[in-house]
Amino acid sequence: MHLHHHGPSLRYYLNADLYRRTEDLLAKIEADDKAGRHAADFAELVNELTDGGLTYYFVEPLKQANAGYMAQKTAQIGMASVAKIARPIIRKLIGGLNDEQLKSVCAYVRQILH
Repeated sequence: MHLHHHGPSLRYYLNADLYRRTEDLLAKIEADDKAGRHAADFAELVNELTDGGLTYYFVEPLKQANAGYMAQKTAQIGMASVAKIARPIIRKLIGGLNDEQLKSVCAYVRQILH
């Protein structure tokens, strides 16, 4: 797998617990010949990572800008709505991957995990 390095990028910082759980699950999947048995756990992890990214990029800037209560609440509700829509899609897509495909997606996550 080749990760494209075309220039500047954005990232967000994981809390220590989420980072540890990500590392642990990636290691389990990488070591398991039947990686698919971890698909549900991986889908849940991807959903958590997505939630964290949405909060980091959309909610936190408003808090730091001391935006009004309504702006912050609107952002929180909006991001929660996006996550609610994405969750079942992520579960379905990851659940439909075979072992090799799941390992490939995990390898991508490993490459972008710093």
